Amino acid sequence: MDSRFLNIFFSAMFFAIMASLGCEQKVQDKRPKAIEKLKPLDQLFDASLAKISGPAAIMQAEIKLNREAKCLVSEVFKDLEQGKVNTASLKEEKKLQNLASRVSVEQKQQCDFFAIVDDATAPIFSLIKKSGELPKVAYSFTVLLPRDSSEHGECYHSVEIGLFEVQGGCIRYENMARSIGLPTTTCKVWTP
Repeated sequence: MDSRFLNIFFSAMFFAIMASLGCEQKVQDKRPKAIEKLKPLDQLFDASLAKISGPAAIMQAEIKLNREAKCLVSEVFKDLEQGKVNTASLKEEKKLQNLASRVSVEQKQQCDFFAIVDDATAPIFSLIKKSGELPKVAYSFTVLLPRDSSEHGECYHSVEIGLFEVQGGCIRYENMARSIGLPTTTCKVWTP
């Protein structure tokens, strides 16, 4: 399995777990319930698709993983924003709620984007599995997701988004990503 895929998965899980552990200091039964909804990794990676095309299976898995991770983080921060998770002090809780509000909106937008892309690309991945062949021409683009910041600037993780049967459909989703502030490359013919 691609190390990028595992890196995203473990980063998202670490962040979600740390958020929940840090927030359950006072009331253990108030930890974010979103963590219980996370799908096992083997449900995100399609082994039958990988037998036909490893790169296509990794692309699909990264889309699904980001959908799961962004939606999970969005729910965790929504709970924090609404005060459903207790913190040690009122001052700390207010700061956390303000931060959570900003992060929740951003993560929800990305969650929605990955959900739409996952649903839009599912038919072509199903067709590949059914026919046992890759399409002669398909399109994709790359989204850059912020990983962290350093003194040298932002660090990004790239996620290839596709497969799309027509370039117009690819461009539509590329523009959608840009509309929520995600840097992208332009749509291009996909080469496995």
